[in-house]
Amino acid sequence: MDCMVEKNYLDIVYENLGLKSGDYTHLLAKYIVKRIIKLNNNSGKSAKLLDVGAGKGIQAAVFSKYFKISTLDQHDDAKKILEELGIDCEVKFGNLENTSFPFDDNTFDYVFTKSVIEHIKNWEHFLSEIRRILKPNGTIIVMTPDWHSQQKNFYDDPTHIVPYTYRTLDRVLRMTNFSEINVQKIYQLPFTWENKILRIIPWFIKKLPDRFKWKDKKQRNQRVLVRFSKEMMLLASAKKLD
Repeated sequence: MDCMVEKNYLDIVYENLGLKSGDYTHLLAKYIVKRIIKLNNNSGKSAKLLDVGAGKGIQAAVFSKYFKISTLDQHDDAKKILEELGIDCEVKFGNLENTSFPFDDNTFDYVFTKSVIEHIKNWEHFLSEIRRILKPNGTIIVMTPDWHSQQKNFYDDPTHIVPYTYRTLDRVLRMTNFSEINVQKIYQLPFTWENKILRIIPWFIKKLPDRFKWKDKKQRNQRVLVRFSKEMMLLASAKKLD
């Protein structure tokens, strides 16, 4: 992707960004810290987290509440926002497909990457580099669209390259020597994350015909509950065990 296309992509796809307490980015960070990482609240911000494919740095900004953060993307779009927010963050940029990531071996406790791996053709290099820069016993957290529930709209994003299923994501992590792999499907509806009973709501909604989904971009933004009841994400975590 050239520079101009990349800039336009971020502006178009992530045009409604915010950092309000209680929004999706805050709730996602809280869930990952509590349920996936299981971080000790008394440990302070000593652990280091890298956000790969950080885009404009919104999720990284929220993670800074819990970790010492760094970001890596093909461009340094995150730098401006993180500086404006007064967040101390190492912002790096480079090619995620073919070159070594600009970090030493065994640097990070956690590497987070959301909605990135589906854009990467050379996934083996991408995951191997993440493994290299993780500390021993470090954790990778990967989020990507679930192909089974997003087949109809996956290629609406022209930069999507590789779709993933539950089994595919598990296999590519094993093939790049990660251990203790856990893959789950989640709704992008935070009220379902902690309360399994409430998952019946999106389960019922996704049974509705597609005509109840949306007809245009305006309806797509308005009908968030319907959209995210039908479109699930894969959330995987795995360890680097040497």
